[in-house]
Order: sequence, then structure tokens, then C-alpha cells
Amino acid sequence: MELEAEHKFPVRKVPCASGSRLHFSWGTGHCLNLVDCCARSNLATHTGIQSAQHVATTLRWYFPSETMRRVSCDVQPHHEGLQQKRYSGAIVEGSAEWAEEVERYSRTISSVMGRDNDVREPPLQLNREMLEAGKFPEEDPFVPWQRALWELLEVFFIDKGSARDIIAEDLAQWLRRNWSVLGLASEAPGSEGNPWAELRDEAAKGALAASGVESHPRYWECLHRAVALGWTGMAEDMLGWHSAWRRAAAADSAGQRNRGCEAEVGALEAAQSLLRSMPHFCREGSVDITGRAFSELPEFLQYRQRWVMQCQQFLGTEELGDVWEDCEASSPGTAEGLRGLLRLLAGEEQAIQAATTSWLELLVAEVLHRYPDLKAQMELKPLMDQCVAVSGRPPSEAWGATLREVLEAAADGDVQTAVAALQRDPFLTPWFLCHATDVLGAASSHAHEMLHRPLDFHGCTQAEHYVLDYAMSLMPYPSSWELAAKYLSWCPSHGLEALRLLVERLPVSSDNGDLRMARKVISLCEYHGQQLGGLATGVCRTVAMGALCEGNVGAALSWFLRAHDGLRASLAAKPFVERAEAALLDGTTEVAEIPGLRQIALSVLAGGTEFARKSPSDLSVGAEPSGRGWLEFLLRYHELSEALQEASSARDRGQGGVQQLLEAQVRVKDSLLALLSPGVAPHRLWNSIAFKAVPLIDGAKPNVFNRSDIVHIQNCLAEAQISESLLASPRSNAIPAVQLQAIRLAIVRGLARSHVIEESSVSATTV
Repeated sequence: MELEAEHKFPVRKVPCASGSRLHFSWGTGHCLNLVDCCARSNLATHTGIQSAQHVATTLRWYFPSETMRRVSCDVQPHHEGLQQKRYSGAIVEGSAEWAEEVERYSRTISSVMGRDNDVREPPLQLNREMLEAGKFPEEDPFVPWQRALWELLEVFFIDKGSARDIIAEDLAQWLRRNWSVLGLASEAPGSEGNPWAELRDEAAKGALAASGVESHPRYWECLHRAVALGWTGMAEDMLGWHSAWRRAAAADSAGQRNRGCEAEVGALEAAQSLLRSMPHFCREGSVDITGRAFSELPEFLQYRQRWVMQCQQFLGTEELGDVWEDCEASSPGTAEGLRGLLRLLAGEEQAIQAATTSWLELLVAEVLHRYPDLKAQMELKPLMDQCVAVSGRPPSEAWGATLREVLEAAADGDVQTAVAALQRDPFLTPWFLCHATDVLGAASSHAHEMLHRPLDFHGCTQAEHYVLDYAMSLMPYPSSWELAAKYLSWCPSHGLEALRLLVERLPVSSDNGDLRMARKVISLCEYHGQQLGGLATGVCRTVAMGALCEGNVGAALSWFLRAHDGLRASLAAKPFVERAEAALLDGTTEVAEIPGLRQIALSVLAGGTEFARKSPSDLSVGAEPSGRGWLEFLLRYHELSEALQEASSARDRGQGGVQQLLEAQVRVKDSLLALLSPGVAPHRLWNSIAFKAVPLIDGAKPNVFNRSDIVHIQNCLAEAQISESLLASPRSNAIPAVQLQAIRLAIVRGLARSHVIEESSVSATTV
């Protein structure tokens, strides 16, 4: 398929030999997996390699930088908060309250991207060759460019009244905040250097002390440019660098009079006075500027008319006639430079054109000095066309075309054209349009309706389409897929299905046992409730099978139980159940420790103690052990073996371990009684379990079995005998008669001893 010229923008070149077979499959989001299967003969022909080698490539066409990832994470909570208010109905869209909320949201995003009213240093240069090669500078140039466009949209679509009233000051302040990224940092596009900083440093170091900083070839050029763009504070500072101030102070100190120097100072003072009194029409809350601010248009226009007349008078001979003559005689360059400054303030067209270096600068200078009451939606576009015709030079080779298209669309209030221009810009990331639709949709009811009506062949709105596109760009990266899931939560049409596909393709199992990804995915599924409940079960089962293949039975059991998969859990635990039964039927009063059982107990308990108390339907598969299931049977067996080991260790310590021995014997008793509880161990094991208790019932001192405990064991023996009698044929592993007689004898002795002890306690209490 042949693409149009404007769409030929290669993301990455991948190897593909002639005659080979290229297989591809989609990964998560904007991720394409390619495998070039090359035959042996073709590979040898093209590369000289005799053995076939296949080439696998993972292709992604969005490269989020560290700065962009930081911006994305910081902005997401604010985006989520705005969507919550939208879909919950807390704020009605289109109302004044909603407009204020969107304005706060927009200001917050601009601040996160680094909005600053100070002049910024020039950014690193970026060109198309760098993008095609996949090489990017450490300082991400996309963020400043996106910030500049975002603030431009604010000027036309967010700021109250700016789209209907005058925008001169807003446009000038926007240009000042973003002058470096827009290509205004130097005279030639693409060159580096800050002329204002260079002049400031030279003036501070006294590098031009002999002839004065005004003799620098770019001094007056930079000064006129600053005045044309409305940077009056910078212009006033530059006038203060002039050497006439220093020469006049030196003459006064020496008691001498220098008429030419005094004339220069007088002209400089007049220029500074005009800059300090320059009128500015500012909205409420605008930043502080050098000059006089007005919030009422009639008052501003009336004052400005008088101020312009004063500028014109200073240019003539009425006000400063003698001063100009003396100034020209002393320093012709200073006189001509100050006259050029006054011509700019008076709004002379030729002076404005000479001071600016691009059509964007010319546009800002025109609205500041000639058309300060210009209406954005009626008069800005014709003036912009005129500026482009006069100064065809773009502000930036990289994004000058996009800037012009967006400005023209914004001047007309055409949201759809603005969106189309933003979408065509190769330097904008998917993040921008995902968030810009909220700002553009708040401009008018028509804009909101246009962005939120269903698209043909998409099944969703235009706004949701851009959110989906941004979420897909985040999916392929381990550090951002969770962020993508949060954005998908606010896509009412396709968000749930996209989230389901994302979860299904995430690598939840790992070779090194790292289960953080699986836990994150399960947490995400649980957050969305029943809509993704089945996926959580599948993830648990996948992790369990991986753990089982690695021989980690304990972890496998834990994950099988989280998946409510009793069948696979029973099959995995079957070898341990058989070993536990064999240990109980060994005919001794000891309980052997089963290798690996401790790990199972720790893994299961770490997964949640509720697994040890599941109902029979959850843990039992119809085979013994039944009741609460084999899991509790294994856990109780593990507790019994540990308690017996502790008792043996305490017995070896003699008198020093009496208290520990008593505590261990109590634990042994509790474990034995728990195993004899209904539904834990099968009836065929009860006699063997009771035989393990014979030493404690008959000979333990102090006696840990009371009368009720012994009666319970006696009843269990009777129940086991009844269960055995119901079988058609006796079991081959039935307990020998000798052991059964030993149990009964221990029970008789234990009952007698406990009866004597209890009666003695009652008698002592009565006395």
C-alpha cells in the first residue's frame, strides 16, 4: 500500500531479507512484534551466513521520555478528578461552574508542564532526522512545545472574555513565556545562543567599558525587539546598561559638565519614563508587568491615546529639540537607537517590521502597538495573513506550520480545525489531544457537542478516541501500563474491553519468581469488581501453574486457592496428603516432619489465613480428607509435628525447659484434638491420631488432658469403629489390636487420674 507523501514518516527500520517470511502480531497497545523467518539458502545468499538466523523485532512508535512520564503521572489525578465530576453529575457541563473547573484544570496542567513567567533558556534543537533515527536529547523538547500550544489554547478557549474581547496582552505574555521553544532565542532559526543574556553578561563584567555596551552590534537590535514584543521590563533594564549613566556620574563626581552626556541621559530618562507609563489592558489576575495596567477598555484607550501623542512629541523638536541635537553630536548611535525605540512605542509600521524577525513576532508587535483593541474572532486572522505576507519567515522550522494552523483555527473559534492541526503535528505526543479535548470542549456548547458525539465506524466519541489512543501508547511499557488502565476506566464505550485485552496480554508470570506484576493485575481486577473478576481468576491460575512447574508447591496451592480452583489444588497437594497419612499410620507415637510441608504452610498463610477456613465446597473435591478439606488437615499436621519437636527440645533441656515443655505439650494436645475434629482428618486415621496422644494422656506431667478432652477422644474412637464396621471389607492399613488396646488403657488411666485431680480441687475449694 502506497502512502501519501505527508504520511511517509518511518518509525523504525527493521531487517527483512528477500525471500523470507515476515510474521507479525500485535502486542499491548502501540506495539508490533515482527519475526523475519529467513530460509537457509536466502540467508546465505544475502549475508554469507550458512546457518539460518531469524530476526525478531519489537516495534513501538511512541517513546515517552522521563520528563513526559513525570508529567503524565502528575496530571492523571487531576484528569481523573475532572472526569469524576463530569460523570457523577456533580457539576453540569456547560455551566459557569464547569467552566471554572476546566480553567483550574488547565492551569494545573500548564503548571505541571513547567509554566513560568520568566524567560527560559533556549532548548536543545530537534529535527526530523533525529526522530527517524530514534535518537533524542536528554532534555525532552516535546514538553516545552506542548506547553506552548497548551497555553495558546488557553488564551483563545479558556480565558474568560479573551476570545470575544482583546487579546493583545495575553498573546504577548504567552510569547514571553515560551519565546525560546518558539525559535525566538536567536536571530537565525536553529542556531543557539541568547543575545539578551550575552549582552547582560558583558555589561556586568565591564567587557565593553571603554566604548559602552551600546556599541555592541546587537544592543539596539535586541532593545528594539524587546520593546516591539512588549517586554518593557527587559527594555528598561537594557537602557540602564548604557554607558551614559556611568559617564554622567563620573562627571558629576569630578565637578565637570558634559553637555553631550547630559543629553544622552535626558533622552534615556525620557524613554524610560515612557516605558514605565506604557498602558496595558490586562485581565484580572494577570502577571505583574512594567507599565500602567487597566482593566476597563474605555479608560485604557483614552489613556493610550494621550500616551502615544506624548511619544510622538518626544520624537519631534517640541519637547526634546535641544536634547536630540546634543545627543546626536555626542553619540549618533544612541540618538538613532532611542528614536527607533520611540517610533516603536508610537506604533510606526516600518519600525515594527524592522524590529521583528518572524511573522509571529510581527503579529504580536502589531496587536500591541497598533491594534491594542483587536478582536480575536473577527480581526486577528486577516492581520495574521498580512503579517505572513510581509514577513514570510516562520518562528520555527520545526513547528511553525502547526503554530499558524492552530492560531488561524483559534482565531475563528473552529475547534475541529484546531484538533485536525494538532493531530497532524508529528512532534505532539498522544498525551496532548487526550487532555486537550476537555479544554477545547469547554469553549462552547457547539464544541462540546462536536467532540462528544459518536463517530462513524468508531463506536465512541472523538474525545474518547484520543483517550484510547493515549492509553494504547502507554500499554507497552512496564512503568506505564497501570497509568493506561486508569485512563481506560473513563472510556465508557471501549474502555472495559480495552482493559480486558490489556490484562490478558500482560506477562504475569516470571522465571525469577517476581510476582509484583501478578499482584498489581489482580488488584486492578478487584478494583473493577465483577466486570474483571474472571480475569483475576485466570491470572491466579496462570501464576499457580508457573509456581507448580518450578516445584514451589506451597505458592502454587496459595494461588490455586485464590483462583477458587479446588481440583488443581487437591491434585497438587495429593503427594503431601499421602505422606501425612503414611506418617500417622507408622505405628509409633512420633510424628515425622514432611519435607516441604513447612513451605506450604507459610505460603498458604501468607496468601491469607482465610484459605485455612474455606467451606467444604471450596476446598474439598469429594475425596478424603473431606469437610474443611485437605488444606486444614495439612496445616494441623504441620502444627502437630512442630509442637512435638518443641516438646522434645524442651525435654532435653531438663529443669531449664519446664515451662517451655508445658507450653509445647499444650500445643500438641490442641493439634491432636483439631485433627480429630469432624471434617479435618478422615475417620480411618482417627485411631492412629489417638495413638499419637497416648504418651500425653497416660504419662505426661503435669496432665494437659482434662476429662472433657479424654471423653472427646473416646467418642472419636467409637465413631471411627462404627465407620469401620460399615465398610464391606476391612481396611488393609487398619490399626493393630495392640495399639487399639494401648489407646483404651491410656483413656481409662487418663479418666481416672483427671477424676481424682478434679475431685481434689473441688474438696480443697470447699474446705
